[in-house]
Amino acid sequence: TKALTIQPDLLDIYAELGELYIQKRQWQQAITCYQKLLKLRPDSPQNYHHLARIYNHLGQVEEATDYLYQALKLDPDSATAEQYLSLAKILFDQQQIERSLACYEVVIQRQPNFIEAYLSLAEISSKLGDIDKAIACYQKVTQLRSSHFQDYHDLGDLLNKQQKWTEAIAAYRRAIELNPDFSWSYNNLGNALLEQRQWEEAVKCFRRAIELKSDFVWSYYNLGQALAKLEDWEEAVIAYSHAYKLKTDLPAITQKLADARYKRAQADLDRAQSWYQEAILSNPDDLDNYYKAIETQPDKPELYIKLGDVLLKQDQPEQAIDFY
Repeated sequence: TKALTIQPDLLDIYAELGELYIQKRQWQQAITCYQKLLKLRPDSPQNYHHLARIYNHLGQVEEATDYLYQALKLDPDSATAEQYLSLAKILFDQQQIERSLACYEVVIQRQPNFIEAYLSLAEISSKLGDIDKAIACYQKVTQLRSSHFQDYHDLGDLLNKQQKWTEAIAAYRRAIELNPDFSWSYNNLGNALLEQRQWEEAVKCFRRAIELKSDFVWSYYNLGQALAKLEDWEEAVIAYSHAYKLKTDLPAITQKLADARYKRAQADLDRAQSWYQEAILSNPDDLDNYYKAIETQPDKPELYIKLGDVLLKQDQPEQAIDFY
């Protein structure tokens, strides 16, 4: 250090001294040397690399990451695409979003077919709320490899968020082609089909989702929704009842179940009225059919008139008067 006392701006001496301190694991002295070097030569990427290595040895990840990023800004070619990808993930975990995204861009520029980079960038973009960018990443991934069902499923989820129902449906269908036993693809496809008012197709999807995963409450609930749209009240009651058993505090489930039960009862009553009308046509002199029909339709005057006519025909004028 005598040479530095005489001439404190000797770059080579600081560099050699820094290396010696590293070899002796005298980290703080090494840091001091390289920080002085940076003041004398702030455009030297090597000094940033040394500091990144030292802080990494000390377990000070944030400082190591910061110096590594500065080094790569000065010398972008000093790291591989894989190293940039690793750095991008660390920077994102440290909430250094802009730096993280810059690293991902470098990875993709270097290796346009690097699938892992697109998947990681899609995940980050989604967390940041940039769903369109995440979709673009997954679309690129599906171009690069077409046999991974999860890629198409995740793409479908992102498209669902953007209410791009037709594209989401296509993505989920492709995911199901590749893996017909993944319940979530059926469930989420059913949701997209509901939005497209394709009730019958939605019912099929929710039923298959339930076959594969029988404890997911929303599959039953949405199955009930689709069945209600088809006015299949009997099956809707069954679906809503299963949903209620799984989660009694499900929003609006008691109202949905009550509505479906009421509609089912009304449908049963309508069918009963229709059958009584058929019975009257088949046997117009059977008084019992008229009485039962009136029980189900007490506000229908023509039933009273017809019953009165039959009573007159059967020589029961007093009873006929009551119904007229």
